[in-house]
Order: sequence, then structure tokens, then C-alpha cells
Amino acid sequence: MKLVVAWVWLAFGAAWAGLALVAVVRWTAREGNARIYWDSLALAANELTLPMMLIALLCSALFWSVGGAQTWPGHAGAALTGLSLLLLVVALQRSAGEGERLEQALQAALGADYRSRILPERARLLRADVRLSDWARPLRFDLDGIETVADVPYGEFGERNRLDILRPATPASASVPPRPVLLHIHGGGMMTGRKNEAALPLVHHLARSGWVVVTINYRLAPAARWPAQVIDCKRALAWIRDHIAEYGGDPGFVAVTGGSAGGNLSTHLAFTPGMAQYQTGFESADTHVQAAVPFYAGYDWENYPGPEPMKHWIYAQVLPEATRDDPRVQADIRPDTYRNAEAPPFFVLTGTHDALVPVEATRQFVAKLRAVARAPVVYAEQLGGNHGYDGQHSLRTEFAVNAVHRFLEFVYSDHLRRQRTSAS
Repeated sequence: MKLVVAWVWLAFGAAWAGLALVAVVRWTAREGNARIYWDSLALAANELTLPMMLIALLCSALFWSVGGAQTWPGHAGAALTGLSLLLLVVALQRSAGEGERLEQALQAALGADYRSRILPERARLLRADVRLSDWARPLRFDLDGIETVADVPYGEFGERNRLDILRPATPASASVPPRPVLLHIHGGGMMTGRKNEAALPLVHHLARSGWVVVTINYRLAPAARWPAQVIDCKRALAWIRDHIAEYGGDPGFVAVTGGSAGGNLSTHLAFTPGMAQYQTGFESADTHVQAAVPFYAGYDWENYPGPEPMKHWIYAQVLPEATRDDPRVQADIRPDTYRNAEAPPFFVLTGTHDALVPVEATRQFVAKLRAVARAPVVYAEQLGGNHGYDGQHSLRTEFAVNAVHRFLEFVYSDHLRRQRTSAS
């Protein structure tokens, strides 16, 4: 029995050490499908660090209590488990520095005094710091303090043209000013995903903190080919302009965010307001956004050292079959094609260890956008972050949520000042 337990401990220690090692080491190979699995395993260890540490300690105590440490496999299992704990501590320490790094990024782009420029009534809504309770239960997504209006139709394509509205549980009234709006677009390579599954830490936090958050479904490839996805997002934005006041939102201020493909679509919306080719049937609708917050998006797959097979797979699955090899059509799906001086304020976030969208690619996009944009472009690299890191309550994610909230309140405060100046 003791020998069996020792071998189980060895297997457990090897698995845990492997996960922890993947978490702290960056994938650098350009090609190969292994990067997808690497990123997924690293994501679990990087963002579920505390539960993994607790599981390692509890299992080690159990193995020890039944005599698993009395033979050499048990000794090796204990050593490997100890190594995994050391590596997980490294991962946790990297996350612990995110608050300072994100603040430095905000100050570099907005000014060292940017916090003082957030209106007092908006500053009161900000969370002062990240507490243990904010990230100790990474997969708990409660709706306390949030009212949800689910499955509101915004277009003609059934389930894929529905949206959810999340807002503070206390409804807006005549004495409460209209609330700013955040449009969230889910990721999934434009081929998978649902409106109520992605970026829940950010979505829920803002919905509790005086924002009206709209999360949308949109048509997915390969059943619906490009540009169906961006047309749906713009149609949802037009719906917000026409109807969000009924739900307590301010139609004059809509920010957009999303991760991966959602970040791609968010950037498209920011760069292409009023572009007729994306607004079939609602050409005159106002589709400007007042701020954009893309996470780990692909901006220009042709001009950076990215994963070649994935690029061609996306082209094959998302672009129209008859024109998918046309360079003009391929350029159309890449939002960097449309970057321009009139872009709204941006906050671009990515992880340094993202194996699907290399950090170098995002750096290139930010440099090119800053070269033309008149509005500020905040850029933050989250040390150790992988693709999809904002999907659970981790220390890294919660620091990002706080930073994005500060950015949005800063931009919204400027918007309110301009409104008040015009009114006077």
C-alpha cells in the first residue's frame, strides 16, 4: 500500500511540477499546434495559482500521512511537489507586481496626475485595492449587486443576435444620471463563444460600479462568413444608441472591449465608425465608440512573427470561400488596416507569455497606432500572462480590472467635462 501511494505521489509531483514549469516559461517557437496546449496548461497554473498550491500541500500531507514518503518514489514525489510550489510562488510573485506595472502604464500615457482628473463622483466608484477575497475563489462568478436583463434581441438572426444588459441592482431613476456603457464582445476565433462566458471579472465589476454593461452574441463562422461578425457588432452598437437610455445607460458614451477575436472586433469598431460596408441596412447609424480596451487581440497577422498555420486556418474558416485568398479581403479582417488619427482613446493589454498572439506583435501594433493617433494609447504587458488570462478571478486579472476601470473613468470624466462646458 505504501509503495502504491509513493508512486501516486511521484506521478502527482511530476504533473504539478510540469504544470508549474509551463507557467513560468514562455513558448517561443513560431509554429506548431503544441503552442495551443502549452498556453492552455500555462493559463491554468498562472491564473489558478493559489488553488494549485493548496492542492499540492493537501495532497502532500495526505500522502505523507499514509506512509508515502518511506520509499524512493515518495522521496522523488515530495521533491517534485516542492519544486512545483517554488515555481508557483514565482508565478504568484509576478502577478503581485501587476498593480504597479499597470499604474506606470496609465501614468505614462495619461499623465502622472491622471487620477486627479477623474471627477470626484466617478472616483468614488473605484476599488481602492485588490483584496484576497477578490481572487481567492477564481471560478466563483456571483451576480450579487447586479441586475441582468437577458436575451434582448438586437437583430434578425435569432440567438446569435441577442444581448444581455448588466447594471447595478439599484435601477437608475430620475435622480440618478444616465450611466456610461461598456459593450463587451466575446472571443473564440469568431467561431465559438457566448455572451455570458467571457471576461466575467471585468463585466461583473463594472456592472456593480455604476456602469451599464452590454454583452452580445454575434454570428459565428464558418456558418456566417466575414464581415457578418463585425456587422453584427455594429448593429448591436446602433441598438445601444437607440435603446440603452431605456435601461439607464448614457447613449452618448459607449466604450468597447473584448479579448482575442473580441479584441479584434472591438478594434474594428473603434477604427471604422460609419463605414458603410459594415453597416448594411443601417448606414446612417452612429457607430462611434468613445474608448476601446482590447485584450490579447490579433491586429495584423501578415506583418509580425506570429503563428502561420493559425493565420491560414482563420482565413479558411472565417473569410468567404470565394475570396479568402484575395489579399484585399485578408487585409479587411485585420483591424490594423484601418488605424487612423481619429481613433478614440485605447487601452491595449496583453500577456508577455501569450503563445497564440506574440507580445512582439502587440508592441508593433501599439507603436504604429501611437504614430498616428491623436488620443492617448495606453499599453500594458502583463508579466507571465497567457491568452485568455482575464477569464477568472486571479491576482493578475483583478489588477487589470482595476486599471481598466480607472482608464474608463478617466475617459468618461473628460467626456462629462466637455458636455458640461458645451451646456454652459
